[in-house]
Amino acid sequence: MTYEVLCPICGEETTHRILKESSDLLVQCEGCSHIHHVPRPPLSPPEPIVVRTIISDEDCSKVGTIELNESDVCYIGGFFVAEVGEEVYTVEVCGIEVGPRRPSRARHWRLPLSGHGSLTLWLQKFPFMMVCAPFPVISAVMVNVILKLGVLKILMV
Repeated sequence: MTYEVLCPICGEETTHRILKESSDLLVQCEGCSHIHHVPRPPLSPPEPIVVRTIISDEDCSKVGTIELNESDVCYIGGFFVAEVGEEVYTVEVCGIEVGPRRPSRARHWRLPLSGHGSLTLWLQKFPFMMVCAPFPVISAVMVNVILKLGVLKILMV
């Protein structure tokens, strides 16, 4: 197996053969044969899971999607950003449907997205923008922009 990394002897990024894998990698430069240790490359984050949603907006409902990470926990009353085509909404979870069950929270996103046992989130369009940031981060300019967009709700963290 090979890995592109900076060789301290060649002074440039070259192809290296991986000799040993542990907390770091022991590699050998294919250009000059120098053997040295390099840190392991960072693991790429897992792809988000697209979950089917039904979004209620007063008297009409739309089918949309949200993207969740495997570690995300979805619960009734939780907030997400949902997409319906090109439109994006802030939404609140009103119901969770996993096949015939209707739990108050769900964590296992590797369920099939259609058929028996599928996951569907029932959401309600939220009427205002939510900002969640440490208080010193929110500047007067940010507050003015958010106020122009609608009602402001700040969650202190």
